[in-house]
Amino acid sequence: MKDRIFSLTCKYALILAGLYFLSDVYSIVLTEFKPGYDSLELAPWWPIINFAFSLLLNVVTVLFLSYDIRRHDVKTKYVIVTTILFRPVGVFVFLLFLFYQDRFVAQIEEPIDD
Repeated sequence: MKDRIFSLTCKYALILAGLYFLSDVYSIVLTEFKPGYDSLELAPWWPIINFAFSLLLNVVTVLFLSYDIRRHDVKTKYVIVTTILFRPVGVFVFLLFLFYQDRFVAQIEEPIDD
């Protein structure tokens, strides 16, 4: 696997799959193992807790992305914000920018020998 785009695609596919699995396990645990009593005080907080956990997983993904953005010197704007809002779109846009920079910008910047 010498192609860095392919290896990063595999890396983020595994990261996204793992985080979605973790999110599903969390939602199952949250719905199945709630306290035996239905507390009216806790009921309004469940959606906020779910949103906070999803946001935490998005921030974990942002940490991975920011490392790879600096490592591969990808010139991107708004990828971090997009990833915080919606995880797969941010990863897709990062990989798209990396592909564009690796394939097209590198060809443009190479000098043409006449």
